Amino acid sequence: MGKKFSVSFVFAWCLVSLAVFGCVLFVYRTGWSSSSALSSPAGASRMVDAFEAVSGRHPGFRRNHAKGICVTGRFQSNGNVSDISSALFFRPGSYPVIGRLSVVGDNPSVNDTQSRLRSLALEMTAGTQSWRMALNSIPIFFVNTPEALLEQLRASVPDARSNTVNAERMNSFFQAHPETRPFEDWMNSHQPSSGFDNAPYYSVNAFRFIDANGQEHFVRWRMEPEKSFQPISDEQIEHSDPDMLAYSLVSTLRQGPIRWHLIVTLALPDDPVNDATQLWSRDGHREVDAGVLVIDRQQPQIDGSCRDIDFNPLVLPSGIQPSDDPLLRARSAAYAESHRRRVEEATAH
Repeated sequence: MGKKFSVSFVFAWCLVSLAVFGCVLFVYRTGWSSSSALSSPAGASRMVDAFEAVSGRHPGFRRNHAKGICVTGRFQSNGNVSDISSALFFRPGSYPVIGRLSVVGDNPSVNDTQSRLRSLALEMTAGTQSWRMALNSIPIFFVNTPEALLEQLRASVPDARSNTVNAERMNSFFQAHPETRPFEDWMNSHQPSSGFDNAPYYSVNAFRFIDANGQEHFVRWRMEPEKSFQPISDEQIEHSDPDMLAYSLVSTLRQGPIRWHLIVTLALPDDPVNDATQLWSRDGHREVDAGVLVIDRQQPQIDGSCRDIDFNPLVLPSGIQPSDDPLLRARSAAYAESHRRRVEEATAH
């Protein structure tokens, strides 16, 4: 890459990368790198043990995205996607939603101004079916295999004496992995949003939509806010309100609901559908507005409706299936194990 990175840049890059893949630290120190190993219950237990050993424990809180706020509302489907997916959620109608907006990290008291990433997790229900999403305000991931992920984690472990990431070690990793460049470019050219409500949120990975005839359509999607994007301001950073995102959300909801449009992008024949490091250009793609996500209420996460939900992105309804992206398949068991421990800790108290 012919480029050197400061320690502060590397630290920020690592924090964002951890957020994009909710269970990345689980891999560290397990000695496992294949998605099949990561998906077993025993492997998930070892992975969560490793996460806690590296990042510490905050009993009763999520192992990542520990700080957040519950939201509720509905998804108003317009039927525009029913030709490419038979999922109930794409039939015209209104479907209840429980969600959670959050920032990166395992610290439930983290300062909002220190986070470059916002996340939106959703659970929609239609009859007995559920569709869960784990969306992030960054549209791509930084590596495309569990093996590269493990290598990055080893490179980003802080030095024992200085407790900082070794920039030279990270530079070596970047030079050996050119697939990280799109992520780096995106990080360098985009500022974090000033609020939860004016950020877009992306599926990151590709999925398969299955139509009524059994035909597959590879897609990615995003939640596009109706409110115009505004980057975080110097004044907000200087004021350093630790809870600015939640306070702003509560204030906005007092004035009325917040809306995002679910925009589905269909892959072109040459688009990478199993590589989350590569963006799809919007040029030439069919994009469909599938409906509107309406959020009209919020609750504290400590006792709100989202508290006990495992927002596992592989909980999918009939008509939607995962792609073969190995990173996507590596997440499910770790989400479940982390959820199990968190609920048990909360119950014990």
